[in-house]
Amino acid sequence: MARTTQAALHLQKGKALFKSDSLVEAHREFIRAVRACPVCRSSKGDKLCDCKNLLQALENDTLKEEIKKPCSHPESNQRCSEKDHMEALNYLVAIYSSHKKLKDAQVYAQKMILIAPREPLGYLRLGKCLRLANKHEAALALYNQGSELVERKQPKHPQLSVMRAQANAVSKFLWKGDPLKEFPRELVVMTLKSFKTRDLARCLRVSKQWKSFLEGDAARSLWTVLHFQHHMTTAPIRSRLSVSQKTIAYYTKKLAQGQVTALEIDDCRAFDLSSRKLETIFRHCPHLQHLKLRGVLRKEDEWIGDILQIPMPSLKSLYLGGRAALPGWLLTGLLAASSQTLVELSIFCFHHPYQLSSPLLWPLLPNLKTLRLQGINQECWIDLDIMMRSSPDVRHLWIDNATLAKMDPSPKPNPAPWQNLEQCFIGGDVTFGHIDILPPLSSHMTDLVVENNHIERYKVDPNTFNPAAMIPPGLSPLTAANLISHKMDGGSLPYPPMLMLRRLCLKSLRTALSGPDLISLIQPSLHSGTLEELIIHPFPWELMRTGKELAWLANDSVRVLSVTGLTGDPSYSFHEQDDMILRFVDLFKGLHTLDIGKETISVSTIKQFILHNGVRRIYHQWGWAYREAQNALEGAGIKVRTASSRSAVSPGSGPDEAEAEVMIIDGVLDTPSNHPERLCNLEPKRSRLHDWTI
Repeated sequence: MARTTQAALHLQKGKALFKSDSLVEAHREFIRAVRACPVCRSSKGDKLCDCKNLLQALENDTLKEEIKKPCSHPESNQRCSEKDHMEALNYLVAIYSSHKKLKDAQVYAQKMILIAPREPLGYLRLGKCLRLANKHEAALALYNQGSELVERKQPKHPQLSVMRAQANAVSKFLWKGDPLKEFPRELVVMTLKSFKTRDLARCLRVSKQWKSFLEGDAARSLWTVLHFQHHMTTAPIRSRLSVSQKTIAYYTKKLAQGQVTALEIDDCRAFDLSSRKLETIFRHCPHLQHLKLRGVLRKEDEWIGDILQIPMPSLKSLYLGGRAALPGWLLTGLLAASSQTLVELSIFCFHHPYQLSSPLLWPLLPNLKTLRLQGINQECWIDLDIMMRSSPDVRHLWIDNATLAKMDPSPKPNPAPWQNLEQCFIGGDVTFGHIDILPPLSSHMTDLVVENNHIERYKVDPNTFNPAAMIPPGLSPLTAANLISHKMDGGSLPYPPMLMLRRLCLKSLRTALSGPDLISLIQPSLHSGTLEELIIHPFPWELMRTGKELAWLANDSVRVLSVTGLTGDPSYSFHEQDDMILRFVDLFKGLHTLDIGKETISVSTIKQFILHNGVRRIYHQWGWAYREAQNALEGAGIKVRTASSRSAVSPGSGPDEAEAEVMIIDGVLDTPSNHPERLCNLEPKRSRLHDWTI
């Protein structure tokens, strides 16, 4: 009786220490409880016998025979029905598992099985240890063989169903079989379509049967989109790791059988893209529709001219980024070869100062809809007159780091402006020649993003400008007349009215907008109900002094708002800043997303945004200071999720549950100004090794 009391006391002390996280002292008490077991009566009750190997028996499916095998150390594996003994061993397994000492945990779990082979607790504990050690096959064998042993004596044991459930869970991860033999080929192809080119290339090495299948007609559609990726290390580049011309021919001709429609190369330098390789790509991909090249191309003394003899009748999209600059004659020839089909053209690194300014070097592209241009410096000139004549139907325009000027001296009539232009971005690094040539503000304009004070170049003379020319089709004449007349009440018209504008973004303004300028730019689209995103950096807060000048801004259509310029103005105190931005946000009843940048807004004001104004996304650039706002909001019962601008969903999109979720996002609002190809993100980096996997 005294021995039983002693074991129970040690177990009770160990439990208390375990709950208080004193694991070292708890471990000592559990060992004493095992050695004080009144049934075993052995000082080796916590030791494992060397005569039996349960893990090896699991592989041979002989667990039952291994447990029954006679032992030369009976005092260490004597059967025991004492619950305190089992419970103490159970706690020892938990202690070692929490410290990730899985081998020691397995020893005590095996001890639990040896002293009570008809109890499921030991099998459950050992199975968990094996799964933590990624030995799922051994865990499955343990659950299956242990269930048979327990079921013979206790078929209705409540933990028996738990063992079977664990076996089913583990078996899902251990399915073995060849999908080509188990499933229809069509299902295999549908599954492999989600694989990247690198992963498909690895599948070629699985077996001869897999290689034969992937090279056949059934898998041809898997190779129509090729994306060459790489892994970067700190070692220098070695030529043997680049993709050879033979490999390119194998993927484009043998696997895709000439049906490649999209090709993307992440780093042309590591790919070692040369004129010969480019010729191989063009020759074996007659149906190529999308070509995307990034990274510096190989410098060659002489590029072969045979490339120009290869037609590109299907090319719709050409993307040159990451300093991937083709020679001028090659770029011009490629554009000429696809002039009737090209829809999207993105060149982020043109070098020649007159490459895009001579009508002899710029072919006719009648179907071009998207045009993105960026030079390596402002010495690169762009003549928009030539662009308008050669591509009259451009809808999306993106220009940065170049000089816009008229370079064609030939006397030609002024081209009709881009009447269907919908989206326009003019970067802050754009300069202008002696004659301003600007992208037109068409009646279809939905997105206008302008940096610096380039917007001032769009001002018009109210005595000569005809506002009716800006009326978009589909808008009733009465509505348009009311909008324009309401806009001209002040007697001046600084800017052409844009009645269909959805996003207006004016960033890095050197001087704040005046009241008439603000009205002229914003009011038409507000009255038409199309404006959803308003971004002005810095905002003219001086207009908020009286609280009356901006009453015309009140609306329900704006869902995204981004304004700055309060903190940098010393004339406003902290209390004035909070009050001013609160009154400003109150004007937008349907606001969903607010970008406050680095403005020092108090936590109470942020709570007002969420509780009173219904804002669900708040962008900021405070760094780790946003944790204070998160804690304060959660203390008020508001569940807040934090994220970076990369992981956050775009404003105003997503399912209803995501829309209703409150988020504080450390970053900036996504706009065309944040394009990844801008020169600020293209600084040359240290030489690295690119390990091509295909």
